Amino acid sequence: MGPAVSSGALAAHAAPPSLRAATLHIGTLETQLALGASAQQAAQQLRLRIGRAQVAGTLFKHSPPTPLEVETAIAAVEDEIMAAPKIGGADMALDCSDAAVWALSRYVPGADTAAGCLTLVQVEDLFNAFAARVQGRVLSAADLPDDNALYATLLILRELMHHLGFARIALSPASGDNASV
Repeated sequence: MGPAVSSGALAAHAAPPSLRAATLHIGTLETQLALGASAQQAAQQLRLRIGRAQVAGTLFKHSPPTPLEVETAIAAVEDEIMAAPKIGGADMALDCSDAAVWALSRYVPGADTAAGCLTLVQVEDLFNAFAARVQGRVLSAADLPDDNALYATLLILRELMHHLGFARIALSPASGDNASV
């Protein structure tokens, strides 16, 4: 398997040289974080055996998924994250150029996609809108489509940011389809 991690970064959100950087790629069968002094100089790769198609196709049996399916998926993603070496934190920049993650930003109320950055609070708010849909409640401004792969991407992103302590993610426009992990 060739390198699947994208290294694009937005100049406005690039990490200062003193900060560590992580580049995120949520693939179909696994999720990767490339860690290093910069996204271009990855010193370590973290591979989690959980991906958007795996969650959407294996753990989500309904569209939208049921609350129990979401809880099961959260537990599976958390198990993978907790078994991984501890990384992340407020001093680490997170960058992603995945088309699927970029697509999520279109559903974040008030998100400035031109700025190319989502905060953990915005990701949590979007996840809460997804949870409302799953529970049959009327959605607010975030009118998410019935797309289990998109829901799986959101769930993985939210759990990674939450458990690894990333406060924001810089989004670079997707360069081609890099979603083939």
